[in-house]
Parts: sequence; structure tokens; C-alpha cells
Amino acid sequence: MKDNGSRSHHRPGSANNGTLQDPDDGDNSSSGSEFDGGGDCASMDTSSLDTLSSSLLRKVRRVNGLSKADQEIVRLVGQHLTNIGLKSSAKVLMAEAGCRLDQPTAATFRKFVMNGDWSLAVNTLEELKGHLENPDNFVEMKFLLLEQKYLELLYKGNSIEALKVLQTEITPLKHNQPRTHELSSYLMFSSPEDLVRVTSHQSSNLGSNKHLKNHSPSGKSNGAITNCKSNGVEGTSSTSKSITDVSTRRALMDSLQSYLPAAIMLPPKRLLTLLNQAAEFQTERCLYHNKSTTINSVFDVAESCYDDIAMASAGSNSTSSCLLDASYLAVDHQCSKQDFPCDTIQILTDHCEEVWFCKFSPDGRKLATGSKDNTVIIWDFDPESLNLKINKSLEPRSQGVSFFAWSPDSTRLAVCGPEDCDEIHLWNVDTGLLEGKISHSTEDSLTTVSWSPDGRKITCGGSRGQFYQCDAKGQVLDSWEGVRVQCLSYRKDGKSVLAADTHHRLRSYNFEELSDYSVLQEDHGIMTFTLDDNDRYALLNVATQGLHMWDVEERCLVRKFIGITQGFYTVYSCFGGADQNFIASGSEDNKVYIFHVKKESPIAVLSGHSRTVNCVTWNPVYPRVLVSASDDGTVRVWGPSEKYRRPPPAREGQSEIAGNGSLGSSQQNGATGESSSSTERQQPPNNHCSNGVV
Repeated sequence: MKDNGSRSHHRPGSANNGTLQDPDDGDNSSSGSEFDGGGDCASMDTSSLDTLSSSLLRKVRRVNGLSKADQEIVRLVGQHLTNIGLKSSAKVLMAEAGCRLDQPTAATFRKFVMNGDWSLAVNTLEELKGHLENPDNFVEMKFLLLEQKYLELLYKGNSIEALKVLQTEITPLKHNQPRTHELSSYLMFSSPEDLVRVTSHQSSNLGSNKHLKNHSPSGKSNGAITNCKSNGVEGTSSTSKSITDVSTRRALMDSLQSYLPAAIMLPPKRLLTLLNQAAEFQTERCLYHNKSTTINSVFDVAESCYDDIAMASAGSNSTSSCLLDASYLAVDHQCSKQDFPCDTIQILTDHCEEVWFCKFSPDGRKLATGSKDNTVIIWDFDPESLNLKINKSLEPRSQGVSFFAWSPDSTRLAVCGPEDCDEIHLWNVDTGLLEGKISHSTEDSLTTVSWSPDGRKITCGGSRGQFYQCDAKGQVLDSWEGVRVQCLSYRKDGKSVLAADTHHRLRSYNFEELSDYSVLQEDHGIMTFTLDDNDRYALLNVATQGLHMWDVEERCLVRKFIGITQGFYTVYSCFGGADQNFIASGSEDNKVYIFHVKKESPIAVLSGHSRTVNCVTWNPVYPRVLVSASDDGTVRVWGPSEKYRRPPPAREGQSEIAGNGSLGSSQQNGATGESSSSTERQQPPNNHCSNGVV
């Protein structure tokens, strides 16, 4: 670049806004030794990089007139370039824009922390004290610095100096005394490995080692991401290698940084935080997004990402980049409807009568279907082919199967019959053996059942006024007289039970305290209901009204979904999909309706059944699969279109995974494959189960 005389000369001590800073002052890397260059310069020594950087900076022309917003964007980009190892590029960018990454004193503070110069870091912190929004945070920051100093001395075997730090510097602060006492116990460790093991365990469990946490004064992250996934960016485990490892000091710096205003020092990885927020916004607008965003963010940072960059700066040729989902960057994210469970991928025809209920097991590997033909069939689910294969058929009941509930460990099944059924069968699904029955009186009507979250208790009831709490073997422990129950479910606390009664109410019952209260009131009968995994929302199928979603904590109606046909038949709906962002329901017009939880109108209407769809169930672990059961005697498996459900190619040396999922008597994609009995049978009469009554 040609020098036209407009080059500005900068002095190291200059602190005016818009004035070029000394290259070292603007270093937003974790330390001066951590990133010494970037790009293809990994093999160059430090002096060569400094010479190259200085020569580039001398040729840079400063651009004047940048707005405040433009300057902040430049800072974000400069920070990201520095973090990924492009230190020289960041310096040139900042010089051309005429702005700085960090305030000079803050940059010096960072440098001392990353170099482990703890005395200088504490002294520099005194200079930053006036910039803190909350002066009380100064003691916390100082405590974190001295804690790391103490741990590093112990790790190096210098117990005497560590003891001096504990007695003369940490203890006089009179801050976080439980942690101080814990630190003193580390003096008893016989080896550095013991110290690493203890602090690593605290890191993985978010223990009391405070610099491993996010210390935002407001309790929010402010964009700072430490050792846990926050705002979509995963940091590094600060003690996974050693106490003095670069990642440990970086995690400490991230925690300290969260106390400083952004004008003084940008929150760590701020650009990635903003990109993740933009991706979350795109995801919320994507109606068919069926991938979990709570566990894995769309912008994950590899745990070894910055460590590898540091290695490259030190001369290693091995680097790895941040794992960014680039699909969110160039264009707005939009999932294809073809990758949503809208296609019939299998038809199960093993029942010879109306299928009244179906439910996936909590582990997602089994499906149970119950029918008017008095049988319960257990199916094995193959996550590769997304197909179901018959496992066993439980011994026929004397009456039809209208409802059942899986135990939390997916090993047992509590099976109910229609309204005139006075007992509930408890099956071991693995062995196929009947392990017990809930049978209190021949006058009872037990049509609904629920397991407690720990699997130790069972609650059941019916519309004739029976309401029991039993142990896992079926022995009645408590009863509630005069409650006519249509449907019920345990809450997450394991003590409260929500029950829909014949007075159009949803009430909460506590058998231990013998207390109850009303949660919500509908104007029409509640035929069935289900709770989401967070125990916050209830989805109700209301007679002649359709599908309603309530907030059971706030006791308010959230949304009425339109489209389904709901009369007085028993139709079951469910939450499902990734993060339970979707709702599916059967309907009396022979269709399956799928809604997004934030949309009143259906996003998909699935046709294929020839009679009323009684029940739908979404696989809780593999959200690409939905199953529906109908009065036409079939069970349909819904999944993505063929090109999206193809199994991955077999690895070299392994046999190719069979993708046809042929299941004996089952029918797939409408193809033949039925057993002779199901092929020759006639369409069953429409004797629909209405609230368990045939």
C-alpha cells in the first residue's frame, strides 16, 4: 500500500478514543505468547512476526469518519481474528480503523493474567477499580486472581509460598470463607495429579472453584462463555490438562472479564455470541426445525480449538478450526419440509381390530400399541432405518386395551381396559410376564393410569369415582373417594397428580398431604390431556372444541389450535419433536394434525388413515419419527421423505445396514407384506371407543 503521508503515528501511552494504539496494547489474545501471528505464519519465530507486523502497520492508512456502530463491529471482528490466531490481521484492521480492542490498562491486565504475573495483575486491577460498575466486585476479582496464584504454586510444588499467599493475601480478604477453607485442604495433597483431579472434578460439576464459572454481576452471561456451553459457545475445561495450562488462565480471564464494561474490554467471544443469537432467531422462524438446540448449539466451539491455535503459534503444524454451522451465515436458515415426519414410511397391520392407543417407551427404542382385539403388541424401533419390528404380543386380555403407561425405565407397562374394566395389568415388557394386577373391587372402573417419576408408585382411576395410589406391585396405598377421573398424570415432583374430572376441571391432588386445588376450568369436557417434559404446559383435547394448551403454573390458556375435528370420542395428542417444539393430534376426520407450539394453524396435515385417528405418539429420543393409531386397524409410522431417511453408508469392513426394514407381517410405504390373516380380513365395523365405552 502506497504511503501518501496520511499515516498516523501512535504512541504506546495514548488513550484517546480513535487514536491508534501500540500493537501490544491492542492485543486481545489471551496472552502475548499464546498467539504470535496467524495464517501461514505458524512456523515463523516471534521476532520475524513482530518485524512483519510492524512493517505492515507502517503502511496502513487510517480510515476516518467511521461511525460508532462501525467501530464496534470492527472491534468484534478484530477480537474474533485474534481468537482464531490471526493476530497480525487483527492489528492491521484495528490500525486502519483507528480504534482499539481493549482499553490500554485492561489490555495490560489481560497480558499479566495470561502470563501468570499475578502480583502485577493485582496491581493493575487496582487501576481498573474505578471502571467497575459495582465496586464490590473488586474483592471477588482479586480473590479469583489470588486463588489461581495459590493453585499454580501448589501445582509447581512450592507449598511454602502457596501457604504465604493463603495466609497473607487470600485470608485477609475475608471473602468466600468456605472456599478459603477448602483451598487450605489442598496443602495436604501429595502430588500435583491429586490437585488436578480435584479441580477437574469441580470443573466438570460446576463446583466451588469459582473462576470456572461465569461471574456476571447481574447473573447473566453478558456474552461471556467460560467452561460451560453458554449462548452457544463452549469453552474449555480449565483443569483438563494442568493448573497452569493456557485454557485455565483463559477461563479465569473470561470470568474476570465479565465484570468489566464492554467499553473497557469486550466480553469474550462476543461475535460468536451475536451469531448464535441470530441463529436462534432464524431457528425460531423455521417452522420445520426438528433438531435440538438445547444440548448442541448451532455454533459450537471445539474444546481444543484455541489450544490447537496456541500450539500452531508456538510452531506446531496441527490446527483445528471452530465448528461453525456455516448454513446460518450466508443465507437465512430454513429446514425442508421433506426432512419432517410427513411421509408414511411403514404401515403396521398386525392388529385385527381398531387400534385405540399407542405410545413410545421413554428410551425411544420400543413402541407399544393397544387394540380392541384385546392385545398389546411391543415393537422394536431401529434408529437407522426408522422402522419397527415386532418383538412380542402380550397375553390377550378379556377386554380391549384402551390405555397404558410406560414405567420411567421402559421395562414395565401398566395396561387399562375400557370403562367396565375393574383391573389394571402390570407387564414386564422384557420377559413378557404378567407381574401383577391392580384390582381393588369388582365394582371399580379403572381406565387411566400413570407412573411416578421414580417408578415406585402408580396412580390410577376411572369415571365411576375410583382414584387410587399404589406401589409398583399394584398394592393400593391410598385412595381418594368420589373423584371421577377421565385422565391423569404425575407431576415431576412425584407427589402431585393432575387429574381431569367430569366437571371439566383439571385439578392437582397430593395423596401425602390429602390436599387438592383447581388448576384450570374448561367450559366443555376434557377428554384427554398430556404434560410436556418440563411439566409446565398441558395439552387438552376438549370435547367439541379441539386442542387447547394451558400454562399450568400461571393457570392461563396459552393457545387454541384450530383444524382438528374433536367430538366426544377419546382422541390423544402429544408434545414432540426436538425440544418439544411441536404438537401432534389425532382427529375424527381421519387425519393427523401437526402444529408448531407457537402457531395456531397446523403446519402439516397427514392423510392416509381411512377412519378416526385415535392416538399419536412422537418418539421422545428420535424426533424424526411419529406414529399414529386408527380405527381402521392400522398403525402408521411417519418420517422424513426417502432421500432424508437413507441410512449412512456402511463403513469400510462393515456390512451395509439393511434399509428396507421388512417386518414380516407389516406393510411399508403401502407395499404388500401383510400376514394372510390381515390380508383377508374385512374392514372392522365402526364401533368406536368413546371414553372407553364400546
